[in-house]
Parts: sequence; structure tokens; C-alpha cells
Amino acid sequence: MRTTRTLAVNSCAVAASVIAAALIVAQSPAFAAEVERDVVKLFELGQKSTPSAVVAARSEYELLKQVNANDARIDYAYGVVLLNQHRHHDALPLLSHYLQTDKAAPTTYCVRIWGLVQDRRYSDALDEMVALSKRMPHNPDAQIAAECEQASRLLGIVFGYLELTRPEVVAKFKPYPKDAVLAALGDRYAPALDEGRNAVARRLAELKAKRSATQERAVAIAHEKSDQDKADLDKDRDKIDSQRQQMQANAEQLHETSRELNVLQTQLASLQNDRVQVGARVIALQANISAVLALPAPPPLPAPPPIEVRDPTPPIIITRSTFHLQDEIANLRTRYGTDYQDLLKDSYARAAASQEARDGPRRDYMASNAMTAYALGKSLTVLNKQAFDMDRQILALQQRAAELAGKRQQEAQSLAQRDAVVEQAAKHAKVIEKKLRREEAAKPKANIAALTSQMTSLSTYLPFPYEQEKKRVLGWFEKE
Repeated sequence: MRTTRTLAVNSCAVAASVIAAALIVAQSPAFAAEVERDVVKLFELGQKSTPSAVVAARSEYELLKQVNANDARIDYAYGVVLLNQHRHHDALPLLSHYLQTDKAAPTTYCVRIWGLVQDRRYSDALDEMVALSKRMPHNPDAQIAAECEQASRLLGIVFGYLELTRPEVVAKFKPYPKDAVLAALGDRYAPALDEGRNAVARRLAELKAKRSATQERAVAIAHEKSDQDKADLDKDRDKIDSQRQQMQANAEQLHETSRELNVLQTQLASLQNDRVQVGARVIALQANISAVLALPAPPPLPAPPPIEVRDPTPPIIITRSTFHLQDEIANLRTRYGTDYQDLLKDSYARAAASQEARDGPRRDYMASNAMTAYALGKSLTVLNKQAFDMDRQILALQQRAAELAGKRQQEAQSLAQRDAVVEQAAKHAKVIEKKLRREEAAKPKANIAALTSQMTSLSTYLPFPYEQEKKRVLGWFEKE
């Protein structure tokens, strides 16, 4: 038993020695400088709100608390870091720990009020505002007066925020504590509160004007798009009407071309049939002409008996044909002189008559054949001319038929292309009509969600004073 007491006493003595040593170390300048560096590091980690930064800041705070467990300034510093990291609920108890001391400035209470509003603890925030207004000294020195005026201005910003952007919150409080705050502030600080509220009103008016401008711009853009869509719809309808008119003209032209081509093909078929008949007649005439020309000539008649010339000399028998009488006459002249001219003339006449009687029928037959061939040749010439004219007409009709066929194909292609254009324009017009109906049923919407969120956020009117509070906290440690 005595041994146990001795051990207990010794343990207490050791603990006391450790605490005393810790206090001695804590009061040393080197230790204070090290703490200040750690606080600076804590604020650096608090500049970001990422999960890793939150964990790192928590670890740094715990390290600081291991050697400064009762230092409320560190709690306040970490509370400021948590507010900057949007962890308002966790920050409020730490801020309260420091505010319970007698060293808290009026603006440090505003930091907690800011956190309460962000945490939507409006009732607690209003209670804090009333309590802060009652703490304001009415005859302070210049430094405290400036601090109080700044705090009053911040209170005015909070009141303006609640009244102008959160009227549903204000309506829940009966009575509304603003009158109590104004009574506590008095004429000394009330103007600063009004100044803060007016700042919120001006900023809110700017945001509302910006939102209205955004909405008006959205409406203008919607109207511009609607006008453009209507113009496009009118263009499509005009295109459809124009194309349909041209399609009607193409269809009429196609019908007329087809009709003319059918008539031309009928004429061409009839003319080709006539040309075949003329060709057959030409061939028949050519065959007849060849047959006539190929007929054999009749055999010549037998020679007539010799013509006897009676004169005193021995008779001369003319046995040659009349075509050789000149030679005979020359011989007679040589033999008988001019005394036999009359005899020769008579002999010549009789020989000629005998030759005519013998060659006349053969000559007449050949002349008849020649006349027949000539007549057939004239008929052949006429038929050849007709055939040539028909060939020329057939060629002209064929060329015209080819032109009409090409024109018909071109009109058909143009008709098909215009029909495709009409179909595409009709589809596009249908889409635009549906779009216009949808736009008429729905009002134009502007992307004002960000502006609306900005208007209802306390940070818009009272940004969290992180750098200011960081400077304040570091100033606490620099004074040691």
C-alpha cells in the first residue's frame, strides 16, 4: 500500500515536471516561431477545398493541438480554414471556442455569423447579430471604433441579404430583430449598417439588371431565330411553288414532245414503207432494163440477087453492099468514063433499096428495144429521184426524232430532279413548321440559373474574408 502511494506520488511528480517543461518550451521564442510556421502551413492548406487538402489541414491542426491543446487561437484559425473549405457545420464550434475569450474583436463575431448563415442556421445568426450589437461600445477609441463600424457594416450586409434575397426567412421571425439591433447600435453605428444594406441593394440591382438583360437577349435571340426560321420557311414554300410551276411546264413540254415524237414516228414508219416499195420498183425497172438490153438482135436477111447493068461491054455484076458502092463507082468510072453515070445512079438506087429492104426490120426492132429501154430509164430516173427525196426525208425525220427523244429524256430528268427538290424542300419546311410550333408553345428560356444562384448566395455580397482573417491570426502569433 505504501509502495503504491509512493508510485502515485512519483507519477504525479513526473507529470508535473513534463508539464512544466512543456510550458517552458512553449514560452520559448523558437517554439513560438515554429508554431507560427505551422499556422502559416495550415492556412496554405486551407486555400483549397479538395478532399486531400481537407485531410491535410485536419492533420496539421491535430499536430498543432498536440503541443497547444488550450490555445483557442489555433481553434479559430482552423475554424476559418474549415469555413473556406465550405465545411461550415464543423467550423462553428471551433470559432465559438475562441469567441468565448475576452480577446475577440467585433469582426470575429461576424465570421461566426457568416458561417451560421451559410449553414442556414438563421435563428442563431440573428441572435448572434443582436448580441454583437449590444457589445458595441459607444465611446471607444479610434481603433475600436473603426472595428465596430466595420462590424456594423457587415451586419447591414447580412440584414440586406436576408431581407432582399431571403424574404421567406425574414417572414418567419416575429418580431424581426433588426429594430433591436438598430436600437443597440444607436446613431453611432446605424449609418454603417445602412451602408452595408444599401451595398447589397446596389449589387442585387446590378445582378437583376444583368439577369433581365440576359433574358431579353435570350428573347431577342429566340425572336431572331424564329424570324430566320420563318424566312427559311417562306423560302422553302416559294421554292416549292416555283418548282411545281416549272414541273407543270416540264410536264406539258414532255407531253407535247411525246405527242410530236409519236406523230413523227408514225410518219417515219409510213415513209420507210413507201421507200421500201419505191426501192422494189427501182429494182424491177433495173431488171426490165437489163432484160431489154440483153435481147438478141434478129439475124440479117439474105443478100439480094446481083444487079445486072446492061451495056455494050461485058456486064459488071455488083455484088458488094451499098456501103461500098463508092469503090465500085470509082472502078466504073475508070472503066467506062462518064458515059455510065446514069447507069451508076440507077444501079446505086436499086442497091440502096435492096439494102434497106434487107436491114430495115432489124433496125426497127433494135430501135424499138432502145426506145423501150429509154422509157424504162426515164421511169427509173424518176423513181431514183423519189427514193433520194424519201431518203432525205427519212434522214431528216430520224434526226428530228433523235432530237425529240433527247428532249423528252431531258424533260423527264428535269421533272424528276424538280420533284426531288420539292420533296426535300417540303421535308425541310415540315421540320421548320414543327420547330416554330414548339417555339410558340414554349417561352424562350435564358440560362440564368448561375445568375439566380449568385443572387441568392451570401458570398456574392459578403465574400468570405479569408486573407483578412489569415492576416489577423498571424498577427496574433507575431506579437508573441
